[in-house]
Amino acid sequence: MDSIVDLKDFKIVDLILGEEKETHWQKPVMDSVLGIPFKTFPQNLQEKIRQFTGKGGNIFVSGAYVGKDMFAGKDTLNPDVRFAEDVLHYIWAIDHASSSGRVYFNSDSLFISDSLLQFNQAYNPEVYTVEAPDALNPIADSQTILRYKDNNFSAAVANKGQYNTVIMGFPFESIIEKKQRDYLMKMILEFLK
Repeated sequence: MDSIVDLKDFKIVDLILGEEKETHWQKPVMDSVLGIPFKTFPQNLQEKIRQFTGKGGNIFVSGAYVGKDMFAGKDTLNPDVRFAEDVLHYIWAIDHASSSGRVYFNSDSLFISDSLLQFNQAYNPEVYTVEAPDALNPIADSQTILRYKDNNFSAAVANKGQYNTVIMGFPFESIIEKKQRDYLMKMILEFLK
């Protein structure tokens, strides 16, 4: 989200992070020289999202490490933690939150459906394996909209307010069946508009 895309032209942003996460160089000195690559929300991206949502822009984020990368080993005053809580309205609960890849709609959420979704957690030649999906808990006025079938952990949270957010702890594109992806995206877009 450098200057290539001007977010002012959009009402909704779909940020697909996949398995993006902070990766340190083998030699620590390289982190200070080159920065930490692959971070889910680098500081410049956080600032762009703050500006976008501050003007009423709505955002959908999905990825396997959107919680762990922002919270693990960080105190409550860390800028990453503050961004996740204050702007995107979630906190991280745990990683490796599912081993089945099955997700259901939370019955008392904004999204009501009896459908069961399946994201990939096994070898599949058409989509990558999601090894460590995050469980994300809602904060403030947010609510859980999806839960992992294996343990009922919160898989996705949504917030409706001055701007709307949907944050998923697994990559959207890893949902195996196109019909399920289309159905979920339709619900998300209707919520975000």
